[in-house]
Amino acid sequence: WLFRIMAQLQKLNLDKSDLVNDIEQREALTESYGGKKLNELILEILKVGNNNKAQAVICDIISQKHEAHSIIGSLHVFLTDKRPWVRKVAAYLLGRERLIDESSVQPLIDGATNDIDMDVRLTSIQSLGAIKDSGAIETLTKIYDSSDNDIWRHTCIIALTNIKDAGAINTLEKALEYDSSETIRLATINTLKDAHAISAFEKALTLDSSEQVRLGSIGALKDFKAVNALERALKNDGSEAIRLASLKS
Repeated sequence: WLFRIMAQLQKLNLDKSDLVNDIEQREALTESYGGKKLNELILEILKVGNNNKAQAVICDIISQKHEAHSIIGSLHVFLTDKRPWVRKVAAYLLGRERLIDESSVQPLIDGATNDIDMDVRLTSIQSLGAIKDSGAIETLTKIYDSSDNDIWRHTCIIALTNIKDAGAINTLEKALEYDSSETIRLATINTLKDAHAISAFEKALTLDSSEQVRLGSIGALKDFKAVNALERALKNDGSEAIRLASLKS
C-alpha cells in the first residue's frame, strides 16, 4: 500500500504544496483505492513512513475523503510514538472533521501538556479547539495563563474561541483586558461578541491602548446599542478614527 500510494503521489505530483487543495488531484487519488484500505493506509504510512511532507498530505486527504472513524484508537497510540513527526500528524488528524471524537480529548490533553516537541503540543492544542469539548478548557486556560510566549497564548485563545463554553468566555474576557499582545486581544472579539460580553467591551473601549481593539469594541457595542459607552468615546477618545467610528455607531 505504501509503495503504491507513493507511486501515485509521484505521478500526481502531490508533494508540491500548491497542489494540495486541487480537487481533481484529490479525486484522482482517492478514486484509485477503496475507503477501507485507504484508512488502513494512514496507519501504514505512520508505521513505516520517513517524514516526507507528501505522506502527511496524503494522510490528510484520505481522512477527509473517506470515513476514517475506525482508526481513531490507533491514532491515539501514535500520539505516543517516539517519532515527533508521527505524533504531530496523529494530533493533527484527530482534529479533522471526519475524525473528531470526544475520546480524543484526554490523549490530546496529554500531548498538549507533556510532549517534548513544541509542534506536537501546538498541534494538540489546535485539535482540542477543533473538537470543541468543554473538558479541554481547564488545560487550555492553564497553558494560556502560564505562558509568556505569544504563539502559545494565541493558539490557546483560538482554541477557546472555538469551544465558546462559559469557562472559555471567562478566559477570553481576561485576555481582552490584560493580554499584552494586540493580536491576541483582537482574536477574542468575535467570540465575546457572540457571548454578549458588554462590560468587557466597555472596558476595552475606555482603557485599551490599541486603536484596532477599540474599533473592534465599537463594532460590538454598536450591535448591543450601548449608547453611553459610545458617547464617552466620542467625547473623550484621543483618536479621530475612534471618535468618528463612535459617531457613526
